[in-house]
Amino acid sequence: MSAIHLNAASVGDPLIATPRGVELSPAESAWLRQHPVWRVSADPAWPPFSEFDGATRWSGIDLDIIRMVAGKIGAQIELLPATSWPDLQERLKARDVDIVTGTAHSAERIEMANFTDAYLSFPVAIITRDAAPFLVGLSGLEGRKVAVPRNYITAESLLKDFPAVITITTTNAEQALKLLSRGEVDAVVENLAVASYFIRENRVIGLKVGGIAPYHFDLRFAVRKDWPELIGILNKGLAAIPQRDRVVLADRWVNVDFQDARGWRKFSIALLLIAGTGGVALVLTLWWTRRLALEVERRKQAETALIEEKQRAEQASRMKSDFLADMSHEIRNPLTAVLGNADLLGLDNLSDRARHCLNGIITGGQTLLGVVNDILDLSRIEAG
Repeated sequence: MSAIHLNAASVGDPLIATPRGVELSPAESAWLRQHPVWRVSADPAWPPFSEFDGATRWSGIDLDIIRMVAGKIGAQIELLPATSWPDLQERLKARDVDIVTGTAHSAERIEMANFTDAYLSFPVAIITRDAAPFLVGLSGLEGRKVAVPRNYITAESLLKDFPAVITITTTNAEQALKLLSRGEVDAVVENLAVASYFIRENRVIGLKVGGIAPYHFDLRFAVRKDWPELIGILNKGLAAIPQRDRVVLADRWVNVDFQDARGWRKFSIALLLIAGTGGVALVLTLWWTRRLALEVERRKQAETALIEEKQRAEQASRMKSDFLADMSHEIRNPLTAVLGNADLLGLDNLSDRARHCLNGIITGGQTLLGVVNDILDLSRIEAG
């Protein structure tokens, strides 16, 4: 279904430019003056699109986009926390929030909210374990357990279109992918960027993009149902953001390196995902899976090298400690005995020549003992 456009300016209506250059109709400008602050919220556990740290900080692609739109229009946004995606949907219905980012629309959701044009688009991937065969589609998972976040559009579509698939709903995408990594489900159906971000950031080995689902994830802003005027305003703000700026923004969160015969160069994954066809997305998905696996493997190798280096350093430290213990036992103790006996000899009647030699022994021994003590004291300081 196409995006809903309500209360947009008609041809010939006078237009008023916002401070940022977006032209609004007089009706839109009047509405904006009455609603200068928008309450915005997002899925708290859906990186790289949106993530809430549980205290005060929001981050992600969606939040960057809405900030850019508000800046273009000259509006202010108030970011509100959310506990979960189902909670967020209820708050949107109750009009406790004005805008929800990163939303896919459906016939059911249009009953509770209006939707803007899509600002980004990503394929939906089937994530499996490495040993699983490549899947042409979701029909290959009939009778198997597939995890999807509860109330996500992927869960709604899977339950409706593939009832023979055993659908396991989870709190969020991360929980679904963890179930897969532990072998408790056979697959996860999720936005490709979300799945890849999780695999990369958590250095997960053993998972792959095992196929492409017959869905495409168009990200839109969902707006409270009683604010239809805001749809046209937001669409104008989105249209004012050049495609290249959206790609650059997405690349901050989702980008890879592509190696060709001429060497390494940055390759925009977001550009292909926004503009590519299904065939391009499929080829890209397979290639990206391989790149992610290599990246995770490199990180694991780096960690292994650090562990080995730490072990060598600890071994060297033990050898030093053993040497110092030997120095204390094999050198200092006998040297102390020599000096003690020399002092006893000094009590006897000795010739001048013998006393001179004895004094040399005592002086040299004391100097050597001082050096040994200094080395041992220094080692204690280094050990803390």
